[in-house]
Amino acid sequence: MKNANHLNIKSDATTPTACLWCKGKLGEVKYHNVKDRLGYVPGTWDLIECSECKSLVLSPFPSTSDIGNYYPEKYNIPSPTQTSGVRKLVSFVESKFLNFLYQKEARALSRKLPVFKKPSIKILEFGCGNGNRLEFFHNLKFDIVGVDMSRGDIEAIQSKGMKAQCIDIQTLPEHFEPNSFDVIMCFDVLEHIPNLEVFFSKILPLIRPGGWMVAGLPAQDSIPVRVFKEDYIALNEVPRHVSVPSVKGTQMFFKRFGLQNLGLLPYSSLSCAMAVGLSLFKSATAYAFYNNEIKFFILFKRVCGLFVLFLSCPVLLLENYFTSHPSRFIVFAQKDELKS
Repeated sequence: MKNANHLNIKSDATTPTACLWCKGKLGEVKYHNVKDRLGYVPGTWDLIECSECKSLVLSPFPSTSDIGNYYPEKYNIPSPTQTSGVRKLVSFVESKFLNFLYQKEARALSRKLPVFKKPSIKILEFGCGNGNRLEFFHNLKFDIVGVDMSRGDIEAIQSKGMKAQCIDIQTLPEHFEPNSFDVIMCFDVLEHIPNLEVFFSKILPLIRPGGWMVAGLPAQDSIPVRVFKEDYIALNEVPRHVSVPSVKGTQMFFKRFGLQNLGLLPYSSLSCAMAVGLSLFKSATAYAFYNNEIKFFILFKRVCGLFVLFLSCPVLLLENYFTSHPSRFIVFAQKDELKS
């Protein structure tokens, strides 16, 4: 299996002293010697718990210069147009399933936020991947543009007639005017960002006064984390996940930037259950199946993960709606109407 052995992974890594989410003091190591679930990046990492908000922060903290190299070529499920043979068929089926899940969450979000009831709004999705959520809002006739650093994903989106650009966060303000968007969304992105404050300083000025910031995240204070511990998919996604927030930590971070009318929405229980299936069958990753020689036992494990998904779904449904800490959640908050 291909890996990143060529990287000098911890050449200038450091040990963090403050929580990325609440700026509280980091306490004890919660999880020791966590390995990359993909087997792509060699080494082990610790996850330190914040003494204030209970979010987790990676240690040693990755080098900013190396972090982009921690992602294999096919990190997520590729578009069927990006693969061939048996993989093309599997990708088609899995993409349809993900499209159903993502659009279900997009539909729930569109019902929750009043801004989506306006006849004409402008939306930016940062980290849009292959554009499943993007497509939902595009079909509703909203003016939406996707941004991602994967050129393959951007080209696949553009081939469907949707607007998308290959841009990184550092140059984002060079491509869009301040106060350009009514909504900016980023799903499963913030846990990958080493400097959240810089990220928000780049992205919040692009939101119009009264507009909304929306983010989808895993939560470390959930039932699956208690069950699987460091084997849970959000935790052993090291070193790509540089932090895993608690719900409290996320709320504190958003409030620190003056965002108002903060609310939470759980991911669909199917999405949460999918993470359970992938945690139980660790070797059944998209990376293992789509990047290497076809091994049908990996495909078999992916099918087994699907069965686990449906079996665990009722438990995750209960957690989503009867606790304050779903395992995966969407946080949304409004920019001050007087603030440009």
